[in-house]
Amino acid sequence: MKSIRKNTAVRIEAELTPDQVQAFKEHREKRKEAKEKYQEKHRKGHKGEKHKDRHHEDGHHESKGE
Repeated sequence: MKSIRKNTAVRIEAELTPDQVQAFKEHREKRKEAKEKYQEKHRKGHKGEKHKDRHHEDGHHESKGE
């Protein structure tokens, strides 16, 4: 998939003016940074210890008969 994206970007850049190529590269870099920031934010605590601790603190896992 990565090679497909790279090949597509190369084809797009071949059709653009130098100014458009620069703007296109800047846009791609901003999107990459935003994606990484989003993934980092949403990755924290998802399956880590913090998530487990919060999940088990509310006591809903205790049996009702006890």
